[in-house]
Amino acid sequence: VALLRSVTRCLALVKEAHHEVLVTEIMDIRLWGVGSSVREAVLSFLCHAVAVNGSFIQGSLHVLVFSLVPPVVAIAAAGIVGGSASGVYGGGPYAGGNSWSPTVEEVGVQDAVVAATKRVIELAPTAASRLLP
Repeated sequence: VALLRSVTRCLALVKEAHHEVLVTEIMDIRLWGVGSSVREAVLSFLCHAVAVNGSFIQGSLHVLVFSLVPPVVAIAAAGIVGGSASGVYGGGPYAGGNSWSPTVEEVGVQDAVVAATKRVIELAPTAASRLLP
């Protein structure tokens, strides 16, 4: 966490081409598999990266969008099989008659990701146009 916060403070010095491995390692941290302090540090990094350097917009949005729902492994562990992605997003029923009912912690992760996404769009208003390739 301290390293993430230190890198976030020095983002003006981080260049995507020169520090590709560092940036990739941070952006590859799965927000659903870490503690809240690490998740907050990664989300802070993503927001600051967008504000400091426009070349980070696409990567940051990619991480945020793909972190809105838990990984398939987490949903499968909850005993839900089959169905479609619309069931995940809308809470609708799956083929097995079950629906995904998020825990308080999962709702907290989603709320943090949505708040970070909102912050990114506030910091870089043109970011919304880059959501789709």
